[in-house]
Amino acid sequence: MSMIRRLRSRKGQTLAEVSIAMLLVAIATASTFGVILNAKRGTKKADTKEQMAYYANFLQQELKAYVTARTDITEGAPGIPAWHLPQDESCTNCWALSPGVHKVSGMLPKNLSGPPVNGTLTYEVAIITINGQEMREVKIKMDWVEK
Repeated sequence: MSMIRRLRSRKGQTLAEVSIAMLLVAIATASTFGVILNAKRGTKKADTKEQMAYYANFLQQELKAYVTARTDITEGAPGIPAWHLPQDESCTNCWALSPGVHKVSGMLPKNLSGPPVNGTLTYEVAIITINGQEMREVKIKMDWVEK
C-alpha cells in the first residue's frame, strides 16, 4: 500500500517523460512542415505544367491558320513574311509547316522562358502518307526545369 501512496503523491514528471514528450512534439512538427513544403512545391510544378500546356495549345491553334496547299499565294496569308510563324527561331523565311524541328520559345512569357523555369517550346513537322495522300503531322514538345 505504501508504494501506491508514493506513486499517487508524486508531483510533476520525470526528466525522461518530459524529454520523450518534447521529442514526439518535435517529430510531429517536422512532419507537418514537411507535408506543407511538399504540397507547395507540388502546386508550383502543377502551375508551371498548366501554363506550358496553355502555350502548347495556343501554338496548336495558331498553326491551324498556316494549313494550306499553296504557299506561293501571299495575299491575306498569316505571318511575316507570308506563311512564316513570327516566333520561329529556327528559320527566318520558312513556311510554318515545313518539315523539321521549329523552335518557338519566343511565344513563352519571361516567367516561363527565363530562370528558374527555363522553358522551351518546339514543334516538329513530319510528312506522312495516309491512303496515298501526303499529310503533315505536327508534334508539339514542351520542356522546363522542375525544382
